Amino acid sequence: MNRTALAVVADLMFGSKIKGAADAVGIRAFFARTEDVLMAEAKNADVILLDLGTRWLTPAMITGLKENSTAQVIAFASHTDAETIKAAQAAGADKVLARSAFVIQLPEILRAVAKAQANAAK
Repeated sequence: MNRTALAVVADLMFGSKIKGAADAVGIRAFFARTEDVLMAEAKNADVILLDLGTRWLTPAMITGLKENSTAQVIAFASHTDAETIKAAQAAGADKVLARSAFVIQLPEILRAVAKAQANAAK
């Protein structure tokens, strides 16, 4: 079974970075464009990547994801948006990063998901 990175991004160009990084390690990238799709697909995800700059994404959705999915939730935002970062942490995100840190850590995050798949296959 292939691992899945479920992502919500406000910027389509940023989405292409996630897709490229996922493809590089053999993980399927799936992009949710609505709350309904996000919540429905969360059950199938191995990691959930959330751009906190997405207008429709709320802290309550992060809480809902944590309650209904076993996937790690990693959120990212502008380093200047301290209020949004704190709200995501309070809502239960496993990790909240500045966008620049997320870009740097993305390959390692996805490699860890791929490694978990390889270990599960043994």
